[in-house]
Amino acid sequence: MPGAITGALLVEWLAAGSGIGYGIVSAVGRAKANEVWAYVVEITVVSILLYNLVALIEDYVLERFGFSKAK
Repeated sequence: MPGAITGALLVEWLAAGSGIGYGIVSAVGRAKANEVWAYVVEITVVSILLYNLVALIEDYVLERFGFSKAK
């Protein structure tokens, strides 16, 4: 999941010219450190939440089909 978010940010920066990826580069260029860190915190929190959501879904699916984790 973090890799997918990183890829999306890269595309926003290089191709789209809008979005969070572009916002980070734009804020760096305008020397707005607070804005850059706000974007970094936002991306980090979203990455962690989505990673954990996918892990929960994976655990459920594996348990449902009999591939439970070794304890």
